[in-house]
Amino acid sequence: MTGLVSKHELAELDRRRKTDDELAAAGDKQAKGGNLVKIHPAWKPMAAAALLSMGALSGCSTNNTAPAPSPPASTVPLTSPSSSSPIPTPTASSSSTPTATGGAPTSTAPSPGRGCAPTPNGRPTGAATGATVKQIIDADDDGRPDTGWIGGSGLFGITTASGATFSTVVKSASPNPPAMLVANIDGSIVALASDQRAAALLLVKNCALVPARNAQGSTYYFDLGAGVSGTGVGCSQVAGTQGRSLVGLKLIRNSTGNPQSVERTQIIIDGTQARNGAHDTVSATGPQGAAAAASVTQISCGDLTMATNGVHSG
Repeated sequence: MTGLVSKHELAELDRRRKTDDELAAAGDKQAKGGNLVKIHPAWKPMAAAALLSMGALSGCSTNNTAPAPSPPASTVPLTSPSSSSPIPTPTASSSSTPTATGGAPTSTAPSPGRGCAPTPNGRPTGAATGATVKQIIDADDDGRPDTGWIGGSGLFGITTASGATFSTVVKSASPNPPAMLVANIDGSIVALASDQRAAALLLVKNCALVPARNAQGSTYYFDLGAGVSGTGVGCSQVAGTQGRSLVGLKLIRNSTGNPQSVERTQIIIDGTQARNGAHDTVSATGPQGAAAAASVTQISCGDLTMATNGVHSG
């Protein structure tokens, strides 16, 4: 049985229908960005509810205060270089290694981070013809032996297995043919350029061959017997010092002219500077002194000797 509806109730139902229609129409417009679309009557109550929800979510308030602006987007990449694939490290490509004798080049690449870069023009003109060459120790720390050479007009040089060339001129008035011994003394690469009267101390620094300077700023020389300050060069541990050092040697003879003792002076290398350090005296007689007596008039360092391992001209 259908119940009766009063006039007041009919008016309230009509008001609600109009409100629903208005809200639904506004929701239709909101859903299409302002373009009014037709919505099925059954969806209108839901559209009205959706509109009210959209108003709440979009930051609307009862006092009509505009919503706070959103912060700007960050410019930081989502993946930083450190967390993405690592940046590849350039690897040294195989480089042809010119030999001073014009032999076949090698293709062994230097160890990463070591060695000297190839010199575009190779050996200097003064060393291109008639240079005396010989294999020497590894002078640029890439694990491969290098080449020492002597050119004309006092030119001494090194060409590395990587193809780098560096040289310097050591002037001499001696008629004796020059020679050079390259040695490694606890990481310091030294080259002793000799004219058999004296030996200039050269250093390999930053892929260059440079003269070591004494306290007066001149090239450091070892006396090889032409003067009174020394007779040879060696590598040994002087009393009171730590480790092996480059040393200047001086033979002391007794009254009959026979070897009696050897004076040793430590040479301290600091950058491109060389200065005298501690000194001591060891016997040159008896079984223990025989080795000291044999090397005191030579240029040597450990197992390397100028006679056997040096580069000789002439």
